[in-house]
Amino acid sequence: MIDFNEEELLTMSQASKVCPKVDGKPPHCGSIWRWARKGIRGIRLEHVRIGNRVCTSLDALNRFFNALAETPPPAPSQHSVVREPTGRTESQREKAMAAARKRLESRGVIQVTEH
Repeated sequence: MIDFNEEELLTMSQASKVCPKVDGKPPHCGSIWRWARKGIRGIRLEHVRIGNRVCTSLDALNRFFNALAETPPPAPSQHSVVREPTGRTESQREKAMAAARKRLESRGVIQVTEH
């Protein structure tokens, strides 16, 4: 929980600027907001609402990152398996091009050519 007496509050935009950079860029303030609202792997960033502003603190960010580091990553499920995209065969590609040409000709976009 954020202790107002000990921790300096940061807006999500300010928090984004003090976060460590990944690939040379800090996380977007929308990402910080998502960490607070939805969390990652069940861990949510501590935040408070003051009026219409949502704030967090540097200490809360540190606690969040440390908790993430201690949580094991989820086991891969069958749904998260990434498969290599399969391309169309040459005959599938030719059929698709012929169908597209026929649609364009019927709509008058291109002129009918002798095949």
